[in-house]
Amino acid sequence: MEQSAKRRCAQAIGEQDLPAAGAVRRVDVYGGQARVVLDHDTVFLAHFPTGWKVTAAGCRPRPQRPYQCELKGG
Repeated sequence: MEQSAKRRCAQAIGEQDLPAAGAVRRVDVYGGQARVVLDHDTVFLAHFPTGWKVTAAGCRPRPQRPYQCELKGG
């Protein structure tokens, strides 16, 4: 995000048009990866030595295809 927005992540993320997430509905953990399903969003996380970090947000499911995410980390 910092590279594409050409500013710090904390600044750039506030400018994104993400849905109001709402309450947590379900959390699925698969080893070092997790999916958090909220009322109006789905967020993906990965476990790093420093803890869990968001790798994708603003994600919407698509039939028979991977999620479409507004924010993706690498």
